[in-house]
Amino acid sequence: MLKYIIPLLLFIILAVFLGLGLNLKPNDIPSPFINKPAPEFSADAKTWLKTLGNPYNVSIMDIDGRIGIDYGVYGVPETFVIDKKGLIRYKHTGPVSVDDVQKTFLPLIAKLEAES
Repeated sequence: MLKYIIPLLLFIILAVFLGLGLNLKPNDIPSPFINKPAPEFSADAKTWLKTLGNPYNVSIMDIDGRIGIDYGVYGVPETFVIDKKGLIRYKHTGPVSVDDVQKTFLPLIAKLEAES
């Protein structure tokens, strides 16, 4: 009888953790990458940008999907604020609204510029 009860209890415990996890919002989950160095870009990407030019302030090519994995991307879109030292200072999951820019991004950028 015990050999049936233990797997049943383990299943119930796992089901509870799954249920709790499904109720979390991605924006509420802290990123483990905050205050960590941003991954380096490959030499191929730098050469491509140098040869063809960069039409954006910042552009990232993730041909093999490794940069997304390095940044812990789990939802699209995700926006990162990286300071002048190359440290990830903020991660925003989801679309960026005008409200997000005014209340989150601009104050953070002003704070980071003041630190330099």
